[in-house]
Amino acid sequence: MTYLIDTNIILRIAQPNHPMCAESLNALARLRRQKENCYLTHQNLVEFWRSATRPIERNGLSDKLLVTI
Repeated sequence: MTYLIDTNIILRIAQPNHPMCAESLNALARLRRQKENCYLTHQNLVEFWRSATRPIERNGLSDKLLVTI
């Protein structure tokens, strides 16, 4: 089966301290172990970038975290 990875999954994985990070990583790992096809689109990347570069006060990611991404 083919899966489109939601932007929220990418955002949670990019935030190691987020409560949903481990669950998001586990879900992707499970799909990969099952040899499922997982895809991202340009839209996912644009949404991730817009969310990640917002100020922290507006639910963006920290500058320190962005350097590691």
